[in-house]
Amino acid sequence: MPRQPCLDARDTLHHGMVQGFEGRAIFTDAPGRADVVARVADLAEQGALTVKAWGLLPNRACLLVRTGTRALARSMRSLLTGYAWATSSRTGTSPS
Repeated sequence: MPRQPCLDARDTLHHGMVQGFEGRAIFTDAPGRADVVARVADLAEQGALTVKAWGLLPNRACLLVRTGTRALARSMRSLLTGYAWATSSRTGTSPS
């Protein structure tokens, strides 16, 4: 079950996390990890968030970020949707 939305105010520090369903790997290769890092960097360059700390494990990603010009939910949705589409395009699978 997804977590409930959190209170999101501009310039607020957040711990964002995404993990694979049933503990499954979501980062299976170096290009996938590089892609998500590049997407987080793009969000930071756009001023959407400031990254304080981050970590990638095969089955999860954790971010400690301060929100900027847009809501955290919108930034995370952009990050994860883009990653899903890029991964499915690269691997020849369809995003679900």
